[in-house]
Amino acid sequence: MDPKSFPAIPADLLKKLNEMHPERTPALTDSVDLIRFKSGERSVVQFLNAMFIAQNETVIKPSP
Repeated sequence: MDPKSFPAIPADLLKKLNEMHPERTPALTDSVDLIRFKSGERSVVQFLNAMFIAQNETVIKPSP
């Protein structure tokens, strides 16, 4: 997906999402359903992190 066509992602929202859904190793007592659910949440946050980086990186191209 083209980062330019995706809505702008506020840094404070991304920070909060990373706090609410941190990367963590599942506990041995976690059910498979819980592991899948938490993995899905984290997957969305990782996608938004990647889009944020792509939207905010500066690309400097050499002159011809």
